[in-house]
Amino acid sequence: MTPQPLVLIVASKIQERRLDAARLRERWFDVLEADSVDAALGLADARQLDAILTECDLRDGDCSNLLRALATLLPVSVIMRAPIAETRCWALELGADDVLDWPMDSRELSLRLSKSISRWRGREDGALRAGDLRLDPLTRSAFNAHMTRVRLTSAEFEALRLLMRHPDRHVPKGLIYEAAVGGRIEPGSRAVDLLMSKARRKLRALDTQNGGHKMPRIVAARGAGYCLQTRERAGTRRTGAKTGDSGRPPVSNGRSV
Repeated sequence: MTPQPLVLIVASKIQERRLDAARLRERWFDVLEADSVDAALGLADARQLDAILTECDLRDGDCSNLLRALATLLPVSVIMRAPIAETRCWALELGADDVLDWPMDSRELSLRLSKSISRWRGREDGALRAGDLRLDPLTRSAFNAHMTRVRLTSAEFEALRLLMRHPDRHVPKGLIYEAAVGGRIEPGSRAVDLLMSKARRKLRALDTQNGGHKMPRIVAARGAGYCLQTRERAGTRRTGAKTGDSGRPPVSNGRSV
């Protein structure tokens, strides 16, 4: 069963925020609430959000910092009361996916959020590539420029898809665990480290059969999660895999094994 979309509502006034949250829950959304830019950024770092619905003016400033930080990662709709063309364009130029004239009928709100989320998911599913690495959502496999494939587990596929959405940017372990396994990661758990170790082995196997082209690689940063690095950094070199790797997985040309 497809999970309900998770929407974050960001508004300073608690009564209005809770009313909007209740309206969305009636329309089969899961809802989180925040009252400031800082609180919203913290929740976006900890949870796998599908969309954000934010007021323009918040407790710690306007929503511009929120848009700059998150509008390239997920759809952000901005609530405005009687917006004029200038303020509407301001939000859109900062990356807002939609500007909503408030108050809005709950059915229209639900439809517009659903369409924003669908557009975003379609964009992601059509761009499952990073450098010479491709993901095939039908066979849940990864392949390189020469169509050499390696089969992925469901958890590995979802973790790599998440990293591909944010290339060259570290993704927190909690988000990787939620996307790959579901639920919250336990403090001290090495589940994500082991998952990334296995995925790294498979990407390395594809790399050795990629005709000299450079494949993206999974890199870790202490306390900051993992990153799919699509370009070589100055002074870096490719090294062996970390703890948990034990050789190369089987690959095949043109089909999964």
